[in-house]
Amino acid sequence: MLLYKDRKYKQSVLFTFLKAGLERGEAVIYIAGRESPQKLKKAMKDFGLDVEKYTRTNALNIVDYRNWYIIDGEFDTERTMALWMNSSNAAIAKGFKGLRAVGEMACFLKHEMIEELIEYEKSSHNFPENPFTAICVYHANIIDKAVEEESYYNLYFDLIESHNKILIASSEKKDIWVKSLGLKSV
Repeated sequence: MLLYKDRKYKQSVLFTFLKAGLERGEAVIYIAGRESPQKLKKAMKDFGLDVEKYTRTNALNIVDYRNWYIIDGEFDTERTMALWMNSSNAAIAKGFKGLRAVGEMACFLKHEMIEELIEYEKSSHNFPENPFTAICVYHANIIDKAVEEESYYNLYFDLIESHNKILIASSEKKDIWVKSLGLKSV
């Protein structure tokens, strides 16, 4: 789970994560939410990723959340898990060493699907045998605005409980710092 407030720092953390996977021979899927796939491709190019090459070789796929998470206005955990499973299996079948993924989760809050989000997060971390590494991405301000005060902490606790690591992307003297907390369910 990545928690961020500034897009620049989010992109730096995520693009570094994706670049490492691509360089290791993994396939990459980025589920776009707040930015369009076109804007993400441009940002990735500006970061130094060879987007054309990786797209041409099917190593990099950027997908709009409406084609992955919330299709025709509805979310289905089983359908989404099948998409991940099929993508992971396809990556291995194509000769990639695994699948690396980024999923922007603001769409659930935008569509007021908080219960569905929690259900998905709790089920999505029991994943395939294939090598699969993913980061779920949350904008702190969107969480703050999306939930009522009495639900605010419950949502954060549910998200923390659903993930075994939390990354926080922020600025400190214009540098990125990322903190990983090995939190376990109690």
